[in-house]
Amino acid sequence: MQSENFYTLTVHYYPQAVEAPLAQGESYRSYSFNFSNPPTPEDFKNLVKKLPWAYGAWEDTLIPILDTNPWPYLTLGTKSASVKLFVQDFGTNKQVGHLEVSKDEIIKNDNYPRILFPCNLFIKLSKKYKEAERADIREFLEQNKMNIIGILIKQSRKTGIFPTEAQIVNTTRQFLKQWISTRQNA
Repeated sequence: MQSENFYTLTVHYYPQAVEAPLAQGESYRSYSFNFSNPPTPEDFKNLVKKLPWAYGAWEDTLIPILDTNPWPYLTLGTKSASVKLFVQDFGTNKQVGHLEVSKDEIIKNDNYPRILFPCNLFIKLSKKYKEAERADIREFLEQNKMNIIGILIKQSRKTGIFPTEAQIVNTTRQFLKQWISTRQNA
């Protein structure tokens, strides 16, 4: 397993607070953006330029405000940082939003192959069974899907080859035969 850090920048911006005296936080929506490295103001501005909806909405409003306010930089050992955004309004500072940067960790399972069951697997395996048994077979396959995938992963690790559709069908058929034989013996 591998772990990677990713960073989320959340923008809370209340544009009406600049134009009209509304209560703080009224009539706004926060937006979150993910980055692979700690975001800088330049990274955010470049991202905004690539998003037509954001550039049209924030080009003349939020972007100039970012230039006059500090940026929430993460320091060593911190998982998040935030700053409040202010504008000068008749000689007083008026809060119009805030920025938050947080660091999260994602764990990846790169060494496991992703095995997808073919759509027609159930049809291939249940042709020779009666209608009453088909419902039981479908339920059994759904309940034991992860066990079958585990067997296929072990096989693919031994051989180093990703399982083909025929191998998936054969392994599932063997698993199903064992279940049917134990059911008949019971």
